Amino acid sequence: MVNRLVRRNPGKQIIPLARSLCGAMYRINEHNLLQTLESIEAGEPRHVVRVDPDTAQWANQALQRMLSLK
Repeated sequence: MVNRLVRRNPGKQIIPLARSLCGAMYRINEHNLLQTLESIEAGEPRHVVRVDPDTAQWANQALQRMLSLK
């Protein structure tokens, strides 16, 4: 998705967090991401991912840092 965002937004600097060749990532697009975020905001998440508390803590910290960037 990062490479697609770079191609579609030539005037913006988009930096990947890490290089990855995860096959599932090729199925993610802006439309599906938007639908997922909107369903979470509406309180009706379409997909639920459960992780152990330690992983959840670190993932939440990473998300909060990303969301705080402006």
